[in-house]
Amino acid sequence: MTIDRAPDLTTDVETTLGMMIALRGLAYVICDGTPVWGLPEGFRVLGQGYIGVVPVPVIIMLLTFALGWVSSIRPPLAVISTASVEMKKPHDCPESMSLG
Repeated sequence: MTIDRAPDLTTDVETTLGMMIALRGLAYVICDGTPVWGLPEGFRVLGQGYIGVVPVPVIIMLLTFALGWVSSIRPPLAVISTASVEMKKPHDCPESMSLG
């Protein structure tokens, strides 16, 4: 009897944080450590805008969750397209393709 261990997430978290720090450092190097000003108004609307009484970031979050949910309950196109193909049985394979 074997006991399955939970995956070690430490390396994933360390990798994510390490990449964030490296990219932030690269951004400082590219911009010479100065903040970026004068972006178009559309960037401000994405982070601070409202549609009615609902903030735009909340709408973006809900759309992202909806897309993730739909993609998790619906099989990918590759699975749908190959599901209708009839698989050959091992005895139908030519001798050159047999494994044993």
